[in-house]
Amino acid sequence: MCKILNAFIIVLWFAGSAFGQGGLGSISGTVVDPSGAVIPSASVVLLEIQTQTTRSITTNEVGLFVLPSDVPGRYTVTVSAPGF
Repeated sequence: MCKILNAFIIVLWFAGSAFGQGGLGSISGTVVDPSGAVIPSASVVLLEIQTQTTRSITTNEVGLFVLPSDVPGRYTVTVSAPGF
């Protein structure tokens, strides 16, 4: 199930990166389970691969998250929630 969530987040990342390659960007999305139900209070961790810098955020009550001011680079996004 976590693989499905990770795949969803990765798709969102690549869709956002298509709009420009300069300056800062952001990663945002909605965390949902396989049935499409939103997952509030899920932990979203962003790891910048080159520097090993992490940032984390918790989804809001409707499963949304935003990680602004990201420098261009390669990232890994991990999503976890109780019961998943």
